[in-house]
Amino acid sequence: MPESALNDYIPILLLTGFAVSFAAFNLVVSWLLGKKGTSNPDKETAFECGMVPLTPERRRFSVKFSTVAMLFIIFDIEIVFLIPWALKFRELGMFGVIEILVFIAVLMVGWWYCVAKGAFDWSPAGRSRSGNQAVRFTSGTGTQPSGGGALSERAVADRVES
Repeated sequence: MPESALNDYIPILLLTGFAVSFAAFNLVVSWLLGKKGTSNPDKETAFECGMVPLTPERRRFSVKFSTVAMLFIIFDIEIVFLIPWALKFRELGMFGVIEILVFIAVLMVGWWYCVAKGAFDWSPAGRSRSGNQAVRFTSGTGTQPSGGGALSERAVADRVES
């Protein structure tokens, strides 16, 4: 009995071994064939339509991006649990209906908690929702974008602050 149980895991072990060896092979080949030597600083700088970049290439992202991504994944995965329930709806009867209502109620409590904590609030700190102003693109002389559509210094400062 134990031998047959171990034999069931052989395909999984083979697939895991193949995946690890394939990843290691790709890393070694890219290291061997990759460019070596010194890099040219001019080629490594960010290229923005021939204009000098006004902000650093690497800005820190707000934690809100990660928070919303995690919340999306959590609530999206919960929808996956509704599919098997929908397939077995008739077989489960009233018990299945009550269970899914409890499940949805727990989801709604979690969603309301996220809303109450402001997880979905994208307004910058210190500003009211009605006071949000869009960043204006200017060419330095007017308020309409022209040619390259460069940001004014004030617009860049506002964007960096928020």
